[in-house]
Amino acid sequence: MLKKYVGLAFIVPGAVLFGLIASYGVGALSSSYLLSFFFLFVPLLNFGINVAQTSLSTNTSSLLLPRNRLIVESLSQYPTAIVIPAMIKEASHVALALASLRENYIASVSSDVPLLLLVDYCDWHEPAHPDDAKLTALLSAGVSALNESVGEQSPRFGLLVRARKFNEAAGSWMGWERKRGKLVELFRYIETGIHDSLSFYHCGDLRSLRFVITLDLDARLGSGAVESLINTAAHPRNRPILENGKVVRGYTIFAPSIDVVSTHPSFFFKANEAQYPSPVMVRGIVTTTPFPQPSFFQDVFGSAIYHGKALIDVASFNAAVSPCIKENSILSHDHLEGWLSRVALVSDARLRESSPATWYRWQLRRTRWTKGDLLLLPWILKGWDGPRNCDRSLSMLARWVLMQDLIYLATPFFIFLFFLAAIALPNIDGWVAAIVGIVLINPQGPMFSPFCWSLFGRRNNAVQIVGFEDAKRALIVWSRRVLVELLFLYGNAVACLRALIQAASALMGNKKHALDWDYANPERQCLWEIAELIGIWCSVFGIEMLFTTNRWLALVLAGLWLCFPFASCVRTVSVRFE
Repeated sequence: MLKKYVGLAFIVPGAVLFGLIASYGVGALSSSYLLSFFFLFVPLLNFGINVAQTSLSTNTSSLLLPRNRLIVESLSQYPTAIVIPAMIKEASHVALALASLRENYIASVSSDVPLLLLVDYCDWHEPAHPDDAKLTALLSAGVSALNESVGEQSPRFGLLVRARKFNEAAGSWMGWERKRGKLVELFRYIETGIHDSLSFYHCGDLRSLRFVITLDLDARLGSGAVESLINTAAHPRNRPILENGKVVRGYTIFAPSIDVVSTHPSFFFKANEAQYPSPVMVRGIVTTTPFPQPSFFQDVFGSAIYHGKALIDVASFNAAVSPCIKENSILSHDHLEGWLSRVALVSDARLRESSPATWYRWQLRRTRWTKGDLLLLPWILKGWDGPRNCDRSLSMLARWVLMQDLIYLATPFFIFLFFLAAIALPNIDGWVAAIVGIVLINPQGPMFSPFCWSLFGRRNNAVQIVGFEDAKRALIVWSRRVLVELLFLYGNAVACLRALIQAASALMGNKKHALDWDYANPERQCLWEIAELIGIWCSVFGIEMLFTTNRWLALVLAGLWLCFPFASCVRTVSVRFE
């Protein structure tokens, strides 16, 4: 099945190349066409992946996981806690963290699971920051107030604070291995009772935990999600079976379906409108990735994808994943951990996640993701980049899916280069270039939309009738996405280039900024980068206008791209649910 999937993905770029050769001949192909095809190869492959996923998911039956039917009282047989890792940099972050605890408590009140906040503080040049004690006091007081408000005998809310450790590569004191390190240290404590940096506040007995549900600050569990995850993980046929530390049957991670939703109206989305037609975690507010139905990889290949929010079997994770990753080597850990431990999708367990508040904050996230995926190149190329005493090579499927992440994150960069080439190079028709760019910039268009890929489509051996109103709505949503992608294309391309430079430096041995997570003051940094981007684009546009052969295309794109820096700091969506 993997060969069929990859083969279908390469059909699109292969067909384009064949068409060029058939039209002009190998010897007659000009350098303009060859260069344009080079820039379009990654976007075409991105488009081909979308076609392959649509084709395979159309004729594949859903893989339904068995589950126990436990009553609420029986859930105590499988001790579980909800853990929310967070980096707290200032007092305003404390309110967001406490709100996340409170709102996820409402969704899990019937399951009687504790909710824990697992906290790091900002990087510093000394072991302790002057504000650490103040932030700890605020967090502890807030957790204590939450415990009093629910009036239960045992503490329902808890706080764990990690001390900084000195990172020689970065030259600063920080939380060891960021979010991945938080979970690794917590899981090690649960299984062995050993820890060297955790401080506990209002916590009950954590040593008895079997499962941990990990969330982000902006994630909200749906009603009944906790019970669905536990019931599925508890079934004997789903329990992980390990051989030599490798999961050969069953699952270690059980992921919910994730809806990415705006909670305030924006320029392009109405309030409470899902930004994607299917509830799958997709990176970015408006993304160029082709994404399948949420269960695609589980239905077709028997294992889903882990996006950092899921129920985790602690003992299995400690055995299969924790020993396999070197220090200071990766930033994006979730997909890799999922492929090392096997992931199951629990489709009726729903989780809502809000988008970043501004495009600029999303761009910081996208840059971090791009750099993190580039740091996984040794795993993709060699199949293994962990400690020598723990050799568990990734499957070819895992390596291909990790490569897919790089393909879709790099798509805006290559489309940007293609537009520049279309503006400057001779023999490239401006209208053709514009149409090609619009189609490839968001391949989840009407033709391949889950709602509109066909008026009478087949999915899971059932006829799906799509009406005119559904088709019209999908076309409108796709058009808005294309507009947003074009508006922010230049910024996305620059973010990709910045991530490429940082990742290349880290891969060549300079680990100083390998684990950089965010700027200390993103709004102030935003102003500097807006000035930088405007300066760069004015220089590029000036050069292009001197040599352009498609002046109208240059003017349209220049107008859009000069507007994007001012839109990048506009607050369009809320960072929390109200």
